[in-house]
Amino acid sequence: MVHKSVRSNTSNSQKSDSCASHNCHQLNISIQDLETGKYLKNLTASVTITNDPLFAFDNITIPNGDFMIVCRFLDQGQHQVIVSIRSGKLCIGVSLIQYDHSMVKFGK
Repeated sequence: MVHKSVRSNTSNSQKSDSCASHNCHQLNISIQDLETGKYLKNLTASVTITNDPLFAFDNITIPNGDFMIVCRFLDQGQHQVIVSIRSGKLCIGVSLIQYDHSMVKFGK
């Protein structure tokens, strides 16, 4: 059963300081209750990102409603970020996020 009032938001930023390539990105994800706006706590997440290769992150602890993923996007274009949120063994939310990765050219 999926709880209908759980929302996940994502934002991204480049992490050039910790990655050798400019294709490394940090995805920041927040989990909130839609009715109250409060961040949900003490959850676990699994995240899959469509890319070549496919990236999968399991059993991510979410103590305060926010978590992040750092991964390398090898391919330009549209990617899907699939987020599954669990409280114990119960799935309380699934979110599909469209992510557009375009190469950024620096200089002339």
